[in-house]
Amino acid sequence: MDQDNKDIKRSEGTQSGRTRRRREQVISVAQKLMKERGYDAVSVNEVAEIASISVGGLYRYIGTKSDLLEMICDEINLGVIPEMRKAAAAQTDQADKLRAAFSVYWNRVWDYASSISVAYREYIHFPEEFKQRHTKEQADIANTFAEIIRSGISDGTFAEVDAYVLSYQMLLLSHIRVLKGWALREYDKMAIFEENIQLVLARLRLK
Repeated sequence: MDQDNKDIKRSEGTQSGRTRRRREQVISVAQKLMKERGYDAVSVNEVAEIASISVGGLYRYIGTKSDLLEMICDEINLGVIPEMRKAAAAQTDQADKLRAAFSVYWNRVWDYASSISVAYREYIHFPEEFKQRHTKEQADIANTFAEIIRSGISDGTFAEVDAYVLSYQMLLLSHIRVLKGWALREYDKMAIFEENIQLVLARLRLK
């Protein structure tokens, strides 16, 4: 590669990194403001000002104000299923596969609890198309758990259960910090994780 092409590639990489950081800044500001005051009390102009970006620049990332909510939520599940599958594939025992996949999702939800809290509260403001996409993303995550559970049932590792129902119970358990975080402030996240994975494995344990 000649020097001119190297310079172009370096410039493209710098621009890409700058764009990504700017997007992350916009998401961080929008999430903070909406958590503090709610969707209706936050303006696009305010987000742009606090994020140190022009309103015109902000509209490079969004078409409408509700797109800010979509940006917040898109970050939550971005790449999580491949991470879950990779973690599960690194294990041989079915229980360890389920634990590994659950741990990935658990940590993702724990780390993005504030954003998820905003999504719960402001769900009414999402466009219908996004609601449908979000529902599918949740179904795909649940199905990742269900696939491991069904595989364990098939090879005799796990007891017969309704894998669909249990997989959605795992989603709900993962959201415990969002739903009941006020009651768990004194607890370590992995201690809570261990309690919850043991609940799941107890249900799957052969009698």
